[in-house]
Amino acid sequence: MPTNLLMISIDTLRLDQLSRWRERWPGPEPGPMPFLDGLIAEGVVLDDHMSCSNWTFHAATCTVAGSDPLSWGFVPTATAAGIGAPVPPRAFLADWLGEAGFHTILVTTNTLFSERHGNGTGYHTHRLTDDAGVTPALDAAAQGLELLEAARADGVERWMLHLHLIDPHRPYAPPEAYRGGWSPPPTPYDLDTA
Repeated sequence: MPTNLLMISIDTLRLDQLSRWRERWPGPEPGPMPFLDGLIAEGVVLDDHMSCSNWTFHAATCTVAGSDPLSWGFVPTATAAGIGAPVPPRAFLADWLGEAGFHTILVTTNTLFSERHGNGTGYHTHRLTDDAGVTPALDAAAQGLELLEAARADGVERWMLHLHLIDPHRPYAPPEAYRGGWSPPPTPYDLDTA
């Protein structure tokens, strides 16, 4: 039987919402994501994985490249006007899996991880759900399963389905008890890293 791979990257995942990490971060039981809790219980989990960046464009690139883009001379940049240069052509996880006989599929709900910016390349099938990045996870998963079933109907046996989801990435609204006090204004140059 072929070994297949389902990769779910969540932009931005809060571990305190998942049962697996309750000892570190107490929260409600059962957690609000029972399906994901079930997948985590059965799958391979990288408990101590640390992203190379807190920014999707850089972090997603690092994840699929297997190395920090800075180590190969690429410095991700952005300004208020948008993303700077796209990632230069290179092999990524989807390319390596393709060479190993996998049919690779990406469904992404975030333009910062897509063919448009050069870091969502190498997949046999690629779908950016929409430019606004507001497609709910269940809808994106349904699109991924639809693409996977089409590939399987065409005879694909070994596959990798990568779902990159953004819906938890909503602005954080702290509880009233944590509001107030000293709150500096946003730094105007946060996006001007070039």
